[in-house]
Amino acid sequence: MKPPPDMDRVAPGSDAPPSQRDGPLHDVWPGWTDETIPTLFAHLYLFRLAAHMVLPPAQLRAIADRMEHLTRDLRTMHDQNDEEPSP
Repeated sequence: MKPPPDMDRVAPGSDAPPSQRDGPLHDVWPGWTDETIPTLFAHLYLFRLAAHMVLPPAQLRAIADRMEHLTRDLRTMHDQNDEEPSP
């Protein structure tokens, strides 16, 4: 998969106008594009399907509970980052 043509155009957090700044996903990984995100979710769906075929229900429930906990932690971290004033 080739990177977008303007991937390293403007660094996140730069003083460039908003029209030239990359989206928030580029702060996480600069390779995110409109093509890579659906591909990621397709792979996650296939992984989930495979897990349902080989794991017992108790293990699937434990994984789902852990993922729910991690999602909650990530949301809390994100909310805390939004509350911090930018320099």
